[in-house]
Amino acid sequence: MTHVITVPDTPDGITVELWGAQFTPRPATKSLANQAEPIAAKIHESADYDELIDAIGAVLDLKLANADRGRLAPSVLVKRRWDADEVSVPQLLALLNQIRVAEFPT
Repeated sequence: MTHVITVPDTPDGITVELWGAQFTPRPATKSLANQAEPIAAKIHESADYDELIDAIGAVLDLKLANADRGRLAPSVLVKRRWDADEVSVPQLLALLNQIRVAEFPT
């Protein structure tokens, strides 16, 4: 019996929820990685928290497609929660890590 193995478009069944808004991960293609790389570098280099939050939001905007049409971009949701003291940097970094793990399961 022959088994056919194919490359899936995206990890099945993964949804990212940010304060009620639903997003699906975009495929981690070369072009997306090239766009995200300089922004992600800012996350590791930034000493200013507001710049760090902007960089995290920009990465989320690249990596997540809005499943709820008409909803706000991830960066807007993150910035609003940050400005309201309702989210921390470690929480957002953990979110990025969870998305990364979902993109590259072991």
